[in-house]
Amino acid sequence: MRIAGQVRLAIGPIEFHAPRNATVEALIDGNICGETTTVVGGNYLLGVLPDPPFPGCGTDGDVVAFRVTILGRSRMAEEAVAFVTGGGAQLDLRVRLWPP
Repeated sequence: MRIAGQVRLAIGPIEFHAPRNATVEALIDGNICGETTTVVGGNYLLGVLPDPPFPGCGTDGDVVAFRVTILGRSRMAEEAVAFVTGGGAQLDLRVRLWPP
């Protein structure tokens, strides 16, 4: 499954694009099933691995959650998506930095 979108960071009511090279991870039941970094404008393109052949990763209907790491600090995105084998999604992610 491929997922593309933009990562936005929130501090209270203020939102802005994630910087370049923020890490975006796709998690299924706590397993890292995909990883990428952001480019200009906080944009990302992420492949999420299927099970099989990657045990613990995506089967149809599994919830894919997202963790974003910037300068060594990780936060979970507010959004999630259902895994679809061979599918794709456009999903913008919002990460609240403060309050946590």
